[in-house]
Amino acid sequence: MSSRHGFSKADALFLKHIVAQVFPMMENIELLDRLASEAGQRERQKIACDLHDSTLQPYIGLRHGISAVRQAAAPGNPLIDDLDKLLAMATEVVGDMRHFVTNLNNGQLRKEPELLLALRRQAEQVRQFYDIDIVLRASPAIEVSDRLAAEVFQIVSEGISNIRKHTRARHGVIELGCDNGWLQILIENEGDGMPATPFTPSSIATRTSALGGRLLVLRPGDGGTSLQIAIPL
Repeated sequence: MSSRHGFSKADALFLKHIVAQVFPMMENIELLDRLASEAGQRERQKIACDLHDSTLQPYIGLRHGISAVRQAAAPGNPLIDDLDKLLAMATEVVGDMRHFVTNLNNGQLRKEPELLLALRRQAEQVRQFYDIDIVLRASPAIEVSDRLAAEVFQIVSEGISNIRKHTRARHGVIELGCDNGWLQILIENEGDGMPATPFTPSSIATRTSALGGRLLVLRPGDGGTSLQIAIPL
């Protein structure tokens, strides 16, 4: 500045030049931030629609089918109790999926990521309906995109389903963590002392490969199975 107590015309012109340069940059930053926020919201809405169509609708159809069979069952039918359990399970899953889709669509923030909340609910359902104890351990520092979270949910769900359908295990472990730009997932079940039958989970392998990740299947001597999955973030 040319004077300690005031601005000269040259100072004013200099400031005008600075303002002319800075304001458009600020407007661009604000615009980019708004576009990123809107893009994130559109992405969440797209994922929510995909989950609604590909996952929620089949469960709703299943619930209607079970309900129709239950109503048609004659009094005293020995399958009534099992049908009631299946109907309750389908109803609970539909409610949880609607909750997940709604929160994803609205972009609500929670103390724990929605992915972990959904996995904890699923583990509780498996414990309640199949008496299989699934322990979920997750790093609090996990940060994944909504689309990757949806894929991880499908991978872990398939892993839990495999434990239920293909083993006699009553205990399993799910671990999620981040390490050097990779999402690490461990899906493990106890053994029964007998050698495990060779098995490669094709659905999990396909999803992992599509995400650019890798899958390692380990079979300890006790007959258990350990899936070690790494997906780039």
